Amino acid sequence: MKELPLLNRSILYIQPKQSYLDWINEFELEEDEIKMDLEDLEGNSYLIEEDFLELEPIIEQNFKKILTQECLLVTENEEDWPNFSIELFFSWFDISVSSMIFDLEKNNLSKE
Repeated sequence: MKELPLLNRSILYIQPKQSYLDWINEFELEEDEIKMDLEDLEGNSYLIEEDFLELEPIIEQNFKKILTQECLLVTENEEDWPNFSIELFFSWFDISVSSMIFDLEKNNLSKE
């Protein structure tokens, strides 16, 4: 059997915590929408460098980019965003890492 291609990236997976959900639920909802529960939120994955020695510098370098992306998923109005800090990041998300990323698809990766 042929081995699957191994991508030259690792994944930083962030799982939302209750404090992020509380922030989301502060926004006015459409008439037919209901407030979300924590089990309604799936986490997001961010590709990071393949070979890293420590996770802390990766998070320090990227937490603002990740918070920006996660806030954009809720509202594009930056005035509604909290002040970004590493403490906010850790209060909003649990973090896990995977360093072995295998590609099950035949088509090429692309960026949008």
